[in-house]
Amino acid sequence: MNAIIDPIARYLVSPIIGLIYAGLYNLPISINNIGVTIIVFTIVVYMLLLPLTYKQQKFSKITSKIQPEISAIQAKYKGKTDTESRMKMNEETQYVYDKYGASPMGSCLPLLIQLPIFFAIYRVAIYATEYIKWPMSLQGDASVYNSFILLDVSNTPLNTIKASWADKSFGVLLVALLIPVLSGLSQWISLKVGTAGQSEEVKNNPAMKSMQTMNIFMPLFSVFIVFSMPIAAGIYWIMGAFVRTAQMVVLNKHFDKLDFDAILAKNKEKADAKREKREGYSSKMIANNGTMKTRSFEAAGSDKEAIEKANELRKTAKPGSMASKANLVSDFNNRNNRNDQGE
Repeated sequence: MNAIIDPIARYLVSPIIGLIYAGLYNLPISINNIGVTIIVFTIVVYMLLLPLTYKQQKFSKITSKIQPEISAIQAKYKGKTDTESRMKMNEETQYVYDKYGASPMGSCLPLLIQLPIFFAIYRVAIYATEYIKWPMSLQGDASVYNSFILLDVSNTPLNTIKASWADKSFGVLLVALLIPVLSGLSQWISLKVGTAGQSEEVKNNPAMKSMQTMNIFMPLFSVFIVFSMPIAAGIYWIMGAFVRTAQMVVLNKHFDKLDFDAILAKNKEKADAKREKREGYSSKMIANNGTMKTRSFEAAGSDKEAIEKANELRKTAKPGSMASKANLVSDFNNRNNRNDQGE
């Protein structure tokens, strides 16, 4: 895992954080705070991921529209648990997605991109001096660039809570406790906004019911994991959820103004054109193969005619000619073959 995370942390995350930090540090008001830097970094990352978020939300809207067809396929194979039936159901479901130009994998891509960045933030937070080239005035002063609202961002909320309880620093304790709580709350809000506007048919779909269970589990899991991660990673997690929520609110308003029936019809035309092109290419290949085979048969027929002509020439060969000598050799070989076979 470190073989993947370390290069991302070293060559992608840390240089961007370093640049943002230096930029904030050199502002007239001189914001030299790692927490603010991570917040700005998170906004930058999610703005870069906005095209993927757009596709993700668009897929969600398209799924809501094509759900009746998917539900019909699921009803068709209801109660059938054999492998062949399950494969056919998956194939027919995928065909519906392909027909309307939708890809279920598109909704997973933003998460797949964000996870390595999240864990890279984790490493950068712990090994900041190793990864990030801080302004010279702050070199070696970890207490300055690791501090954010009374908290050391390289420490975990759990360890901070334990230490602040022992020191009777209840203000620090409450702020540290707020990080995982905000993490769970922000994830819950993000998931609610992401599924807003879905039809009852979509919500009653077995797959969506499982997703609703995940929508309860994920915020709780977020609380648990942020407790044991550096506070810097928690800030990124929380800020990411709020930025993503804001993006989805704007996108949902945008999608509400679009005619998705027209979009689906256009997607279907494109999918049909691609399929016709693909099938046309296959038909051409089959036709070419047929032509090649016909030519092979014609060639075979030509060879047969050539052999018959050669036999006629053998019969009329003049004595002493090359053809007559070839006839003698052929006759000799034929007699030997008959003798070997006992004829």
